[in-house]
Amino acid sequence: MLNKKLLRDISAVWLVIIAIYAISRHWQLKYNGSTSLPQILWIAHIGDKNLHYNDYVIFKFHDYRMPNHNDYEVVVKQVSGVGGDEITASYESEFDNWAYKLPSGRTFITYETISGWHFNPLTSHNMKIPKGCYFVNGLHQPTFDSRYKEFGLVCESQIIAKGYPVF
Repeated sequence: MLNKKLLRDISAVWLVIIAIYAISRHWQLKYNGSTSLPQILWIAHIGDKNLHYNDYVIFKFHDYRMPNHNDYEVVVKQVSGVGGDEITASYESEFDNWAYKLPSGRTFITYETISGWHFNPLTSHNMKIPKGCYFVNGLHQPTFDSRYKEFGLVCESQIIAKGYPVF
């Protein structure tokens, strides 16, 4: 009698462990250290690279200012351009900076400096986003994102997951 109960309890514990392992391979909580989005905690659908306009993408970003070439931080941004989209670049004398218009209907103005750092505009010509790459942006302005060469487009090799804000 005791052996059957013990066997049942051990089996139940193993089922829970296996279920947690299976779920955590596909769904995880991720922290966004960037202030470019209002949410800090995200549910990540690991490996989901089926991204569309306005989706959130969680990816590995190597900041050129990091001392070790293999270092990266996990960043969350919103998708505003997908592979095949044309980025229309125009110099806006009113703002004395470049502006990028995307087929998603959004326009992004570059800034001379962000948090005391100087960044270069992504391009001064119209350009097509390569297949498998994305133009991503933060919601707070100004923000360091795809409109700058030092950040660039985000490509599939960098993508960890599609993100869903927790709150």
